[in-house]
Amino acid sequence: MVDSSPISGRQPKAIQNALAVLEAVALSGSGVTAKQIAARLSMPPATVYRILNLLVAEEYIVRLPELSGFALGRRVDVFVDAALTPTIVQSARDLLTELRMTVRVGIHLCSCRSGVVRILDADPDFPPPLTEPELNARLPRTALGELMAGGREQTTAHRVADVAPGTESVVVGIYNRDGVLHAALWMLGSPSGIAVVQERLTTIARRAGDLDPLLH
Repeated sequence: MVDSSPISGRQPKAIQNALAVLEAVALSGSGVTAKQIAARLSMPPATVYRILNLLVAEEYIVRLPELSGFALGRRVDVFVDAALTPTIVQSARDLLTELRMTVRVGIHLCSCRSGVVRILDADPDFPPPLTEPELNARLPRTALGELMAGGREQTTAHRVADVAPGTESVVVGIYNRDGVLHAALWMLGSPSGIAVVQERLTTIARRAGDLDPLLH
């Protein structure tokens, strides 16, 4: 839960301490104890325990089984994924160029991790009509959001006017060897253009699968 109350004069120090504890867990590795964190930071153990309990409650840190220590939680993954800038190798760019030459719609390569979409390679001829923050703000109402929420059984999604009037979106998931969604091809264009995409969807999906080993 986000506290919307104003920050008081004493809170910046508390924020600094919380960030220091979070950094200590990251640098120390999984299983670090509160005692070790307190020693590392020269911080009173009572303060460390209080901060750890707060970070655990907010899922930035997890308490390991049998009280064996602490590790980074799932909410930190969002920061990590957002900070990374994946390198798109030339062979992946060549494949995208090949696909873009077959249809008259925008084909955008996106990452789909931790509930956040990042546009890794936007179609230069048909740029997306909205920014990444705008896309993520309305994600549940989009084809990308539908794909991400659909689980392993849903490999494609189609939405009408999900990001702009007069357009349609089709997305095809890109999955790793374990069947986990990590990226997608987002195809966006006019209804007539998307109709052609739908006709060729089997071929496009197969080529999307070829991208998986090129994105790691």
